[in-house]
Amino acid sequence: MLDDKTIDAVVIVTPQHQHALNFVPAIQAGKDVYQEKTMAFNTDHARRMRRALAGSGRVVQVGIQSVSAEVFEKVKSVNTGENMGAITAIHAHMYRNAPYGGWKRPIPADCDLQHVDWKAFQGEAPRHEWDPNRYVNWRFFWDYGGSNVFENMVHQVGLWYKLLDLKIPRGVMMNGGNYLSSDMEMPDTIDVSMDQPENLLFTWNSGFGNHHYNAEDDFLLGTKGTVFRGRYRAEYIPEGQNPRRSAGKTPAASPESRVFDVEGRSDGTNEHFQNFFDCVRSRKEPNCPFELGYRSAIACQMAIRSYHEGRKMHWDAEREEIV
Repeated sequence: MLDDKTIDAVVIVTPQHQHALNFVPAIQAGKDVYQEKTMAFNTDHARRMRRALAGSGRVVQVGIQSVSAEVFEKVKSVNTGENMGAITAIHAHMYRNAPYGGWKRPIPADCDLQHVDWKAFQGEAPRHEWDPNRYVNWRFFWDYGGSNVFENMVHQVGLWYKLLDLKIPRGVMMNGGNYLSSDMEMPDTIDVSMDQPENLLFTWNSGFGNHHYNAEDDFLLGTKGTVFRGRYRAEYIPEGQNPRRSAGKTPAASPESRVFDVEGRSDGTNEHFQNFFDCVRSRKEPNCPFELGYRSAIACQMAIRSYHEGRKMHWDAEREEIV
């Protein structure tokens, strides 16, 4: 494919440890790239991807499709200084009531070394003897994935980073545990706290044993109001007008609450791909360009490092390294 000059663009949807190993050759071959999230598996991969892209003129769309969803524009329309005042916090949730997050897959009968290039699949990951479970259920192993942080937190990080133009966190802490998923190395219950340089706290928590919160239930908190963002719904609530608060509170006079329902019920995937194709033709910057994918990936990598090392992680911008 890389040698075929009639192919203008590629879509990279490999396991996460393989992203950079496919991205760099694709860029060097002159292809535009739709790169699935989380964009980079670690900081070394992120740096290699950035170096490959620099000066190449290639179009890169990172697969954080939430920034192309209709609800993103609804949230953007109410996120004004008049409505929100000073932004103080983001509370994001990602919950499923499904064993293993719904990711556990049966192993096909023909999943064997006759049909799988095991060496190529492992890439730069630590070497293991052939194990069809590691191949089919790669999301369960740290060698190839980054838990639900890499699978779903990155979507919410990317959305709010774009909407608020947030930078890489000053510090990140992650805590959690594996309480329900014995066949998985990763935690299935997670809490992440990101101290943003814009002086706001971004928290994300997730679990696979309850569905009170949906897959994307986010709250943007400001001194003048709150924005709720769901997959198909956005709502602006002025400070003092929360209908769930106890009686006796005096509601603010203005502005009024606003609710937006997304009629098409799209999560933005089709729109995100269309935006990529349009930018391949126009050479304009896509909705989720490389740098947004980069910042989102680093924030998620900081969370994973914090979990592994049991301490708060920081970002050294000069060295482009987590410390």
